[in-house]
Amino acid sequence: MLQPELVAPGEAELSPIEAMRGPERPQQPHKYTRQLVTYLAGSPAGRAILDALEDGDVTEVYVNPDARVWKETYSAGPVDTGHELEASYALMFLNAVATRHRLSLDRDTPAIAADLPREFFNGARLQGEVPPLVEGPSFNIRKPPLRTSTLDELEAQGVLAPGYRAVLREAVLSHWNIVVCGHMNSGKTFLTRSILKEIAELCPRDRLVILEDTPELRSESPNTCTMRKPESWDLTALITIAFRKNAKRICVSEIRDREALPLLDVWTTHRGGIATTHADTVENCLDRLDRLAMRNGVPSDLVLVAQAVQLVVLVQGDNDGRRVAEVVRVVRTQDRTAPYVLRRYGPSGELE
Repeated sequence: MLQPELVAPGEAELSPIEAMRGPERPQQPHKYTRQLVTYLAGSPAGRAILDALEDGDVTEVYVNPDARVWKETYSAGPVDTGHELEASYALMFLNAVATRHRLSLDRDTPAIAADLPREFFNGARLQGEVPPLVEGPSFNIRKPPLRTSTLDELEAQGVLAPGYRAVLREAVLSHWNIVVCGHMNSGKTFLTRSILKEIAELCPRDRLVILEDTPELRSESPNTCTMRKPESWDLTALITIAFRKNAKRICVSEIRDREALPLLDVWTTHRGGIATTHADTVENCLDRLDRLAMRNGVPSDLVLVAQAVQLVVLVQGDNDGRRVAEVVRVVRTQDRTAPYVLRRYGPSGELE
């Protein structure tokens, strides 16, 4: 049950009949969108948020617990809008989303994650929190990219060296498993989407199964099955399902927990997949995959990592500028104590 102070005006509990109609409240999408826009438009800060969502230079807009409204931009990075969103408006907005998606939002479950409607919000991703998790209501709205750049465009923009671009083409055609790593907001998903676009162009007959917990990846391949995990699941269950889906390539939006083990295991027999993970070096990326796999109660197994991963791509930067810093081939050895060696490609595409 929602606490009274978190209930938006006019919202009521669903009847048993309504509860049987589906995972979302039976309400016309345009009415729901209008409700969200109305809650934000009622204050100057809310209108600043709406303006930011329509601004092509803005990638994300967020409200901190101190009520300050910020926006993340391509041109200037984080920008303070100078506005403060009153708690009542923030709570009405968050509660409307929670009600629509049948999510609890109260002191016991003080956070929600949901997709906003495609109308006006373009399916942006919402992450929101309320007290006592935070001092005041807070939320982030991350806008999806309007389009996916090709690898040729990234090369022309200086994001991708010509040699690195050639290696990625070879990796796609050779069905290498690729891990894209970098720190937060470095452009991992941005590059992964471009590689998926390359797969669609070079290997259109390949069947892709994409697994994610938030809608981040976009495949233009005609034979694609995208699965998003329910809140109560983890990606481990989805990887088990994907193994039975006749997939040519199994792709995961982000490896962050126990799903590392089943993914590495599946990748030893399924080639051509892509995944991302947080790591600031190629070496740390492979070590992190091993550590995450160990969360299943198994010992370290770098042999498995060597069998599963053929290429690691390191992305560096932020909204001020991103670049592919390293492209590294993972080469297996016969030495179980040192089961792989790393061979780095130079910017011209030669192995160093």
